[in-house]
Amino acid sequence: VGATVEVSRMDKTHPIDWVFECPIKKRPIPGKNVLHVALRFSPKLPWTTSVEYFHVRVSNKCGNLVIKCIGESLGPRVTASCGLINFFQLMAGQTATQPLKLENHSDQDVCYMFDTDPETSVFHFDRPNGVVPSKSHVQIVVTFRPFLPIQYYRRQLDEFIRAKKVEVGEDDSLLVREAEQWEGLCEPAQQLPPWKEFFFADGHADIVFNVPHVALETTHLDFGRVELGPGGEVRTVCLKNNTKGAVLFNWLQPTGPTQPSFTAQPTFVEVPAGGSATIAVSFRPEATDKIYACELEGFAYFKSQRDFQIVNEKTVAPPFCLTLKCSGHTFQPKSEPFQPRFLFDREQLVFPSVNVDEMFFRSVSMFNSGDAPIYFRVTDLNALGQVRDCLGTEKYGSPFAIKPANGVVRVGEYQVFSVKCVPNRMDQFVSTLNLALNERTDIEAKIPLLGSADKATVFMENKGELYFPPTNLGNCLSRCYPIKNTSRVPLQFEWHVHHTQSDVISVSPSSGRLEPNESLAQTWTFSPKAAGKTLLKPNLVVQGVSRTGALMQKASFPARIISSGSEGGISAVEAYIDYGTMVVGSSAVRPITLVNNSDCAVFYKLVVSVVIDGPYDAKDLAEDPSTLELSQIEGWLQARCKQLIRATVRPMHRVQYQHRLAYFLMTNPDADGDCRPLFSEPRHLCHLLSTGVYPSLTATDVQGWGSARRLKKKLLWDYFSVDSLNLSLQADPTPAELIYTVATRQSFCRTPRVLTRAVLDFNFGAAPFGSDESSVHLLLENPGHVTAEFQFLMPEELQMDLEFWAETGEYTEEELHHLKVQGQRLFSVTPSKGQLEPGAQVVIRAAYSHRVPGTDRLPVLLKVNKGREILINFVGVTTEPGRQYLHFHSKKHTFNPVPIGEPNPSLQVYDLYNGGDTTLSFKVDCSSLVESRLENFDYQVLECLTPSGEIPAGRSFELLFKFSPLEARTYVFDLPIQIVDGETALISFCGLGFDRRALGDSQPDVDLAERPTVASRQAIPLQDQLAVLSEERLSFSNVPVFSRNRRVVFLNNTSLDRPAQFQWHAGAGESTLCHLILVPDSDPKFYDLDLICEVQDLVRLRQYEEDLRDWQEELRKAEEEFTITEKDTEMENKRKVSKPKSQSSASSGSKYRKDLSLQAELRKPQRPAPFLLHLGVTAQSHNIHDFQAQFPDLWDSVCLDRTLVQTQRVNGGPVEATAAPTTAVPAEDFEGEIVELAVSNVLHSLLGDSDLLAAIAAVHSEPAPFYHQLPQAQPSPGLRAACGSGASASAEGGASAAASQRSSSSTMAAAAAPASGSGGAADSVRSIRASSASAAGVDRAGCEAEELEKEKVLTTAQFGTLCESVLENILLNIVSEANQREFDITARPRLIALPPRRKPQPQSQRTPQSSQR
Repeated sequence: VGATVEVSRMDKTHPIDWVFECPIKKRPIPGKNVLHVALRFSPKLPWTTSVEYFHVRVSNKCGNLVIKCIGESLGPRVTASCGLINFFQLMAGQTATQPLKLENHSDQDVCYMFDTDPETSVFHFDRPNGVVPSKSHVQIVVTFRPFLPIQYYRRQLDEFIRAKKVEVGEDDSLLVREAEQWEGLCEPAQQLPPWKEFFFADGHADIVFNVPHVALETTHLDFGRVELGPGGEVRTVCLKNNTKGAVLFNWLQPTGPTQPSFTAQPTFVEVPAGGSATIAVSFRPEATDKIYACELEGFAYFKSQRDFQIVNEKTVAPPFCLTLKCSGHTFQPKSEPFQPRFLFDREQLVFPSVNVDEMFFRSVSMFNSGDAPIYFRVTDLNALGQVRDCLGTEKYGSPFAIKPANGVVRVGEYQVFSVKCVPNRMDQFVSTLNLALNERTDIEAKIPLLGSADKATVFMENKGELYFPPTNLGNCLSRCYPIKNTSRVPLQFEWHVHHTQSDVISVSPSSGRLEPNESLAQTWTFSPKAAGKTLLKPNLVVQGVSRTGALMQKASFPARIISSGSEGGISAVEAYIDYGTMVVGSSAVRPITLVNNSDCAVFYKLVVSVVIDGPYDAKDLAEDPSTLELSQIEGWLQARCKQLIRATVRPMHRVQYQHRLAYFLMTNPDADGDCRPLFSEPRHLCHLLSTGVYPSLTATDVQGWGSARRLKKKLLWDYFSVDSLNLSLQADPTPAELIYTVATRQSFCRTPRVLTRAVLDFNFGAAPFGSDESSVHLLLENPGHVTAEFQFLMPEELQMDLEFWAETGEYTEEELHHLKVQGQRLFSVTPSKGQLEPGAQVVIRAAYSHRVPGTDRLPVLLKVNKGREILINFVGVTTEPGRQYLHFHSKKHTFNPVPIGEPNPSLQVYDLYNGGDTTLSFKVDCSSLVESRLENFDYQVLECLTPSGEIPAGRSFELLFKFSPLEARTYVFDLPIQIVDGETALISFCGLGFDRRALGDSQPDVDLAERPTVASRQAIPLQDQLAVLSEERLSFSNVPVFSRNRRVVFLNNTSLDRPAQFQWHAGAGESTLCHLILVPDSDPKFYDLDLICEVQDLVRLRQYEEDLRDWQEELRKAEEEFTITEKDTEMENKRKVSKPKSQSSASSGSKYRKDLSLQAELRKPQRPAPFLLHLGVTAQSHNIHDFQAQFPDLWDSVCLDRTLVQTQRVNGGPVEATAAPTTAVPAEDFEGEIVELAVSNVLHSLLGDSDLLAAIAAVHSEPAPFYHQLPQAQPSPGLRAACGSGASASAEGGASAAASQRSSSSTMAAAAAPASGSGGAADSVRSIRASSASAAGVDRAGCEAEELEKEKVLTTAQFGTLCESVLENILLNIVSEANQREFDITARPRLIALPPRRKPQPQSQRTPQSSQR
């Protein structure tokens, strides 16, 4: 888009001060172009600094710019090779020369002029004026030619300088100072600057600084127009001696063939001290229309120094050189003078602003560029006295003066004019310097003169008022306040602040220098110390500085600063910001709204601290990068405003992050950006909560199908390493696992590199060749809060497809095996990939086909995107027909830990599975156990209770082991298990023995009967499954021996139209209650039972029976019927002849053998295979004493079957549970003495205890308790025993410490046994109740006999079993009725409100109707 640029000057200053110029006023700029604007700097004064401002306006409201232009002007810098030229002594008439070099160090050319006459002066310069180029030098030869034998010394401006320093005027002219210090007979002279000495040294100016020692009446004689004549024109000049001694004065008259035009008489004169003499100057021109100019040079010296022999060396003084410039012309009145040609070095002469009555000198040079000299004269000297102010009004009293006022400029030479400006008032002055040239009226040179006297003035914005908004206490607020120098002189300024307010307000810079027209932005800083408003009154004191360095009068400008202090702070809108659950490595952004409710703006800095709650050590998390990134850490927040900050959380680990966001209120940043907090502790803002997680999966159920259906669930759970799979899925992935995603997990290698340590097996077990495929359904669930994407990657999916020429190397045996397995598609996973939302489930079907005999392996990579990688080895075995094969899940088995010294340790189980199609026999080689027994002091550490056996095809067998460790260590046993007439496998068994006394509370957990990791309920529906068990795993946990434990399992028919048959018949859509009772025998052991229930579909079974009858009928017809075909006829006729089998002949049988064989090949219908339901039952039995010691909380809830205890006693078997184990420990004599001494000390202490004796005496006087007064409320011991509950046994056993074992044994012996409903016991109960009802009419002896009989019946084991059986049947009936939906067992109980009872009416008030009713 195009725009238009307009450049204008911002300053409303006088044009005389404009030194910057922009040639472009307004110009368009096309789109995407650049406009270069050139600014021209033309300074008017040397060695000054100029400041101007330009305003750049852009159209289309694109913005405005202010450009500040600063320029510094430079002047000439010239040095001389020497400051004093000494020619020493010469004879009159001789000549001597000396070199003088002028060097210009500046970047501009310098004009110089030596004001001497080369024809009349004894000191002759070969180049009296000229130009010194920039960065160059000029070599000048000075010639000394004395005429008289006197001393010569000439000191002139533009001559020799003090201290070898050449001072150059602003007009590029060279001025020279006096070269020595002399004190003689005259008054000492005042040292003056070069320009003042040039103007006032001759004593003829309006101001006299030094009275000249010897001076002429005038220094310039202008004869004007002179007529030719014999006598010429003569004028007189007075010579004045102002010294205290007589002086001798000699005019130097050059000798030559021609007579000079200007002469002075007398040439020698003596002037007494304080006297004067008259000298006549004659002008005798020789031709007309000619300009004449000459400088007469004379030297005056004290009379006492006329001879060197009479002069004291201490009073020797150089002579005084006096010069008289003479000029005139002979232009005739009617003749026209020749036209002058000249050049000025500048068009106008501008003086800087100075103080009133302060002098400033400037110079302007004129160059004669013509071929004739120029006679100049300042015309109308009084006109310089008429000046105009800035308004154009004429005023008198000119501040300007010029020297020289007349003279002659020779051809090719320069003439330097010095102009003085002395303002007499505060104003601007404008005048013109007019020069008449060659007495021509038509030609006049004019140079404007501009000067002024100014005072210090400053512009302050807003009338000197500055407002600070409310500022936070302890902080400081800075505001920019500009001041501008509106005068034409540089200013020195300084702010004056009262000392009581210096700690509240400050300004930077507090002092400095302002150039004319310059604006300075000052920074005011307000630091409140208390809350409330504050009024401050600083003063700005300024003082002008002249160009000469003189200081002007000071001026003061007051200012007003209004400010206030306030207490600041910020807060967050939300105290808690929950990011929820995030995948580790991902990021989430939430806005944080900060609010400033205070009256002041605050500068804050946020501080983040984090609290991590997780399984990691703090040292591991210390080196992690920051998990919280803020878009802004620090900044300003204005008063009553809000600010949004984006907070990005990026969790790095699977932990909970609680970021605490706090803040500091900071001071204003300094120039380096540093700031400090206003308080020591950060203030709280908000909490940011986030949880880092990895996408996770968990296997919650596993079901077998096909050949794998024969495996029980626990075995299938172990085959597929579900526990290890879940542990691996819940663990954190390694950094190497997170490198690739599902899409990028590919490699060029045939065997991709494994990046994970999580390796496990999916073992499909073994099955004969041609069996149904082993299909395992695995239920995966997403238990997390983020989406989980997974994929099972086969080796062929991990390898990238390469061209044939890129294939290198030979295949290894493992690679060839993998290619064979993949080529025949023996393993399959469906679905191979998926995406699960939180809480979603998916059923993964992994199948193995038994089409090729042998053992097959295939590595499959389970990749969870942004999560774990798990290498799963699919393992399957297919046995050849008729081969005996014993399948081992693992070649290493670990027993449960057993404490040492256990008299009856629990039996432990190891499963063997027959994966073949025939029954096999096996035996365990226990020779290593015999050797172990010899090594352990003839103690049997491990005993195999089932060293041999037979296993049907597709079934498992439990090897029972009794592990009794002798020492607290780990035992390892290698047992060969051999198939009879088959192979042998070496299995390693490990067992851990520990000491209860040494470990204490840290002993291993031996309660391993319950496996909570195996899913107890079926969550995966299977094909053709009609019935479902309510629980597939029942855990009885820890039970004592001889106890009766019950569980209820429901068998539900899921089909609505297909009845199922198992042991009981269940109608369609119904469920059947199954009652399971576990009664452990006398030996403690681990129980892991697999109860198989065969469920048959009655519809398919009936169809099978019908198909079987049809097949039998067809088979019968095939055996009894045949077809005869006549070959001679054209049409084939079929006949069916029924004929008894006994009448069939051999010939007819051979004739129709082909038809009979076809009929015999009718396919027999197959009986539908039942659906197998596996019910796993786990328990761990303990001795009664061990159970009561280890599980005292469970003792009240067990029920012992005392009939089993009595049966065990009748059979003569040991009942170890009826008595506590006692161990007789032999003791030495000294040990017995120690025990006796300890017991006696205890008894003596008790007898001597007065508190104990008083308590014993108080027992007899205690009142009888309330329950003791009611003997009928306490059941008899026989009734407590008849209840069969462990609670009464436990209470009775704990009544006395001495009889606890005996009471416990008797109670457990009479606990509960499975009674099948004894009728005699029931009749005894009824007879007891009847006798109790009629006890009032029986005498006391009869009552006691019945009571004893009652007690005897109630204490029998049969009565306790009967009561338990009755209660069990009642509960089962209730649950069965509820299962059949006869009533709702979960309904709230109802209260039936009966109608109110009527009060009986009197007999007299009854009506016949009421009586009839």
